[in-house]
Amino acid sequence: MALDGIYLYSLINELKNSIINTKIDKINQPEKDEIILTLRGKEQKKLLISSSSNYPRIHFTTVVKNNPLQPPVFCMLLRKYLIGGRIINLSQESTDRIVFIDIENKDELGFDSIYTLIVEIMARHSNITLVRKRDNKVMESIKHITANKNSFRVLYPGVTYVLPPVSNKINPFNFSLNDLSKNFKEINENINDNIFSLLITGVGKNLSKYLFFKFNLIYNQNFNIENLYNFINSIFK
Repeated sequence: MALDGIYLYSLINELKNSIINTKIDKINQPEKDEIILTLRGKEQKKLLISSSSNYPRIHFTTVVKNNPLQPPVFCMLLRKYLIGGRIINLSQESTDRIVFIDIENKDELGFDSIYTLIVEIMARHSNITLVRKRDNKVMESIKHITANKNSFRVLYPGVTYVLPPVSNKINPFNFSLNDLSKNFKEINENINDNIFSLLITGVGKNLSKYLFFKFNLIYNQNFNIENLYNFINSIFK
C-alpha cells in the first residue's frame, strides 16, 4: 500500500510518543537509499528511513541488516553531527509526505545546535536531507539533485533547502469553505472516485475511493460544495 500523507499523519502521531527525547546512539546506511537510526530511551529502538523509489517509508524495525565495510559519505556526515544528539521534535508539512525530525546536538565548536533530518516520501523523488536549522542550509542529501535534473530546486551541500512545489489542495484539518470552493471549481467537471485525492493534500487514490463510496452513501452523489465541506469536516475533524 502506498504511504499517503493522511496515513503518514497518523504514523507520525504514533512515532512521536516513542522517539521524542530519545538519543541517537548509532547510524547505519545498509542500502544506498536507506538509513537506520538506533535510538536510546526507555528502551532501544531502531528507526528505518528509506528513500527507495519503489517503497519509501519510515517505521521502526527489528530486522538485522549487513552494513558496508566502508560507510557512505552521507552516513559518515550524519554520524558526525547527529550521534549523541537528542530528538526534540517530529513534524509534518501540512498533510503532505514530508517529515521533519529535529535533533539537538553540539556543533564543532561545542555550542548547542539544531539539525533537521528531512524525509520526503514521494516515490522516485523520495529523499533524505540533513539541514542546519539556523540558516536552513543543506549539509548533505542521500540523493543529490542538480539543476539539470530539476528546474525548480536543487539539493546538495551548501544550498538553501527549498520545499518541493506546493499544491493548491486543502489541508483537511485546517481549511475554509472558500478554500474548498476554489479547488472544487477546477475539477467540477471531472467528478469520479479520484475526487478526494484531487481536493485534499495527503489523500491517495485508495483512500479517495473509500471516501467517494462513503460520501455517496450519505449524500447520494449530490456533489455540491456545502455537502463536500460538511463531509470532509466530519471525517477529519
